[in-house]
Amino acid sequence: MKNIFLPILLITSQLCYSQINLPWQGKKCAVVLTYDDAYNQHLDNAIPVLDSLGLKATFYITAFSTSMQTRMNEWKKLAVNGHELGNHTLFHPCIGGKGREWVKPEYDLNNYTVQRMVDETRMTNLFLHTLDGKTKRTFAFTCGDMKIGDSSFINGMKDDFIAARAVRNQMHKINEIDLYNVDCYMVNGETGAQLIEW
Repeated sequence: MKNIFLPILLITSQLCYSQINLPWQGKKCAVVLTYDDAYNQHLDNAIPVLDSLGLKATFYITAFSTSMQTRMNEWKKLAVNGHELGNHTLFHPCIGGKGREWVKPEYDLNNYTVQRMVDETRMTNLFLHTLDGKTKRTFAFTCGDMKIGDSSFINGMKDDFIAARAVRNQMHKINEIDLYNVDCYMVNGETGAQLIEW
């Protein structure tokens, strides 16, 4: 949550098919830029740069974020302009504890039930639908946390999402990708050469 302007990069590698069958307009891979949490900096900094380059991104929205509360019409315009609004929960709950003292007790996944998580993500989907009119949506795990206790909560939400982005720094071949645990790389000062190497 501290890297408020840095995108998370999903690189979906495609190494197992012949050149003729490459699914991304004849390219070897696809890169997706994603931004989490719905910060003002996304509207003020990321969007102008992306739009100037003709690039589109996925913005994973925390529906109760300060920026969403004060600049909702600007977020709505993102969808109209071709950017994706993804679900990043209602309140951005994470597992609290040592090293995560910033997690408020009321939003600590240790205090959640799977049903509460499902309900909050469904409420966020409903909210996002009012902004963009879409019924198909992707999800991004908050803080990379995928369980409540020992239960994976995504299983109860698979009918609500077409895919879910995790936070593992790994890359899989296209036929090995779990759509409810899609890999990604966080970009935080890496060079262009490093990104190309990924």
